Amino acid sequence: MTAPTSLHPLLTIVTFIVLLNNGHNVGTASGFFYKTPEHSYFVTARHVVQDYGARTNKVNALKLVLHADKTDYTKHADLEIRLQDRTTGARKYLMSNQPALDLIAVPIDDVDLSPYVINWVSESDALPERVSLMPGESVIVPGFPFGVGDSVYALPLFKSGTVATAYGIPFRGNPEFLIDCNLQEGMSGSPVFANQHQLVVLDAGNSVTMTAPGQYFFLGVHTDTKGSVKGVRNLGVSNVIYAKHLRELIRTAKLGGMDESAPKEKKKRPPKK
Repeated sequence: MTAPTSLHPLLTIVTFIVLLNNGHNVGTASGFFYKTPEHSYFVTARHVVQDYGARTNKVNALKLVLHADKTDYTKHADLEIRLQDRTTGARKYLMSNQPALDLIAVPIDDVDLSPYVINWVSESDALPERVSLMPGESVIVPGFPFGVGDSVYALPLFKSGTVATAYGIPFRGNPEFLIDCNLQEGMSGSPVFANQHQLVVLDAGNSVTMTAPGQYFFLGVHTDTKGSVKGVRNLGVSNVIYAKHLRELIRTAKLGGMDESAPKEKKKRPPKK
C-alpha cells in the first residue's frame, strides 16, 4: 500500500524535535511553525529548553525533522535551529518571565525554509473570541509521546480528549485551561485544536449555533500534564496555554539576555605548536 501524495494539513502541522546539547541528543519534544502577519516563529515549551534533565544536559539547539518533498512523505531532512548565540551566549528566542507561561517562540525570518514542506499555524486559525467551548467538547492533540511517531513518513500520533474546565477562564489563575486527555512526555509543545462541527457564538448575551463542518481551530499549546493534585494521582488531565498568550508573548517579549540555563559553547583549544 502506498501513501497518498497529499495529506490534510493537520497531519503535518506538528514537528518532531530532537533536543541538542552541543550537538548531542539529550531528549525529544514537539513543536510547530507559527506565523503572524509580520513575522515567522517556531514554537515549543520553555521547560524542554531550560529545565530538561541534569544541568549538564541543557539545550542550546533544536534539530527539527521536516518533510523535504510534498509528494513523497518518506523523504525527510533535518533543520537545526540555534537557541544561543555562539559568540555572546545570548538567547535567540522570545520568552516570558511569568513562570506559568511555559512557552518560547524562536524567530525564524532569516532561516531558509525553501528546502522543506512547512504547514503553518497562524493567528487566523485561533478560535474566535465570540465562540464558546463547553466542557466535554472534543479536542485533538498531535505530537510525539516519548519520541514515538511514524518514523517512515515523519508523522505524529494523535491524542483525542475533551475540554475539562471552563473554557475562557484561567484555571487557578494561570493562563491555561485543562483537557481530559492523558498526554505523555515528548508532547510538550504540541498545538491543541478543536474540531468544531457546530459553533456556539455569543451574540449580545445570547447563544447562536452555527455550523463549521470539518474546521479545526487552534486553541493553544500543551506544556504540562497534571499527574497529581494534593496526593490524588492519575488525574489524566493536561494543560493548554491559551492561544492569545502566545500572541501576547510574541508582541511584548524581547530577544537578548543571557540564558543561564543553556550550556556554554565549548571553545576549541588552539593546536599545539
